[in-house]
Amino acid sequence: MFCLVGELAGQAPASLAGKTLAAGATSGSGPFASYGYFLFVPATSGNSYQVIGVENVVNSSGTYAYSAAGSSGTLNLSDNVAGSIAGNFTFSEPSAGSYSLAAGGFSQVGQFEMYSASIPSTIAVQSFQCTVRDGASPFGASGSFTLAVAASGSSYTITGDGMTTGSSFGTCSYSIVNATTGKMQINDSPAGNATVYVAMSDATTGGYAITRASGGFQVGHFTSLSPLGHPSVTINSPTTDSTYSTTSNTMDLAGSASDNVTITQVTWSNNRGGGGTANGTTAWSVTGIALQNGVNLITVTVQDTTGQSVQTTLTVQATFAESLIVTITSPTTTPTYNTRSASIDLAGTASGAVTVVRCNDGRGSTVVANGTTAWSVTGIALRRGWTTIMVTAYDAAGRSAQAALTVFCNLSVYTPYTFSTLAGSPGAWGAVEGTGSAARFDRPYGVAVDIGANVYVADT
Repeated sequence: MFCLVGELAGQAPASLAGKTLAAGATSGSGPFASYGYFLFVPATSGNSYQVIGVENVVNSSGTYAYSAAGSSGTLNLSDNVAGSIAGNFTFSEPSAGSYSLAAGGFSQVGQFEMYSASIPSTIAVQSFQCTVRDGASPFGASGSFTLAVAASGSSYTITGDGMTTGSSFGTCSYSIVNATTGKMQINDSPAGNATVYVAMSDATTGGYAITRASGGFQVGHFTSLSPLGHPSVTINSPTTDSTYSTTSNTMDLAGSASDNVTITQVTWSNNRGGGGTANGTTAWSVTGIALQNGVNLITVTVQDTTGQSVQTTLTVQATFAESLIVTITSPTTTPTYNTRSASIDLAGTASGAVTVVRCNDGRGSTVVANGTTAWSVTGIALRRGWTTIMVTAYDAAGRSAQAALTVFCNLSVYTPYTFSTLAGSPGAWGAVEGTGSAARFDRPYGVAVDIGANVYVADT
C-alpha cells in the first residue's frame, strides 16, 4: 500500500515498538475480513497497539507480545474485538512481506509493508507528491496529485493530475499517532470530513491512507516529501521598532533572515521611489536609501528556493531641509550661448522648497522671474561682447542655489543715412559753374571739405 525501504532484506525487526505495518487482506473468515486494508500501529513504547481500519476492517486495540527469528516475526495479540490472535509475519523484502492471523479456527492472510522512519512533528509548509494505488468513491482509484500544507498547518490545497484526480482545498489539523505515523483530520471542499494517515519509510518517502466514516477510501505512497520554505526577516538597524524618524535624506538598513531552505535573495523598496537588492541573505544590508520628506515605507522582502516569500516594513518619518537646485533649460542647457540679438529670454526649472527665483543681467539689474519650479524671464538686455547672467533660487530660510549662462553678443549696429544733392543734377553733365542744381560736372574725380564746411570738387 505504501512505498517502502527499511530493514535488511528478509530480516524481521527485533522490536515493533513505534513502527507501523500497513496491511492488505486477500482472504479471511470468521471475525477476520475477507479483503480490505488496515494499519497495525504499535505504541512508541510499551506493548499496546491499535488497528486502524481503512477499508472493510473494523478498528480495534489491545496488547501484544512479539518475537523475531530470522525473516519471521511472531505476534500474540489480546484484541478487544477478536480476542486472542496468533499472528506471523514473514519478511520477503527489507520492509515488506506476507502475514497470517488465526483465532478460534478462523484466519486471515495478506500482504504487509512496514514503516520505521521518524514522523515529522509538523507538516506545516510540507508538499506531498502522491501516487494513488487503490481507492473508492469519492476518492480516486488511480492517478496522482500534490498536497501542499500551508505555513499555518491548518489548511491545505490539492492539485490533481487533471485526468483521474481533481483539485480541492480544505482545513486540517495534525497529530502524532506513534513514532512513525501521523494523522491529519481534514475537512475537504468536495469530500467532507476524512482522516489521512501518513507513515514514513525514510526522511523523504512514505505512504498514506485516507478513510472516511461515511464511506470511501484511498491508499498510496508519496515519492517525495518536499518541504516548502518558511522564511522570516527582521530589521535590526537603525532600529528594531516598526517606526523610525530621521533628519537625513538617506538611510542605511540592515537585518537578518532565516529559512528551513535556502534563501535566494533579499530585496527592498520605498513607496516614495527606489528599490534594489540587499547585500547578503541571512545577514543583509542596504546603504544609501534615498528618502523623501514625510512618510517613507521601506519594505524588505525575502525569497527562497521554493518560491515562498515574506515581507517586513519599516515606516520612516523623514524631516530635512531639501536641497535647492536651479537649472537653465532655454535658450540652451549649455553654460554658454551666442547671439546677434540685443536681448534674450531665459527659462528653466528649480527644485526644493523654492519661494522665489531672481535673475541678474550681469550689469547690476535684478528682476524676479515668473514662476518658481518652472520659471522664465523675458527681454534681458545685452551689450556687445560677453555677459554673464546669474539666476538664483531662494527658499524661505534664505538658502540659495545658482545657475549661470555666459552670453556672447555679436551685436551688428547700422546707422541710418539720409542723402541729398548739394550741387549738380543726376543724369545731367557739363561744365557749368552755378549754385545747387544749376551746376554741371563733367568728370569729377576728387572731393574735399574744409574746416568751414565748404565742399570742393575737382573736375576735368
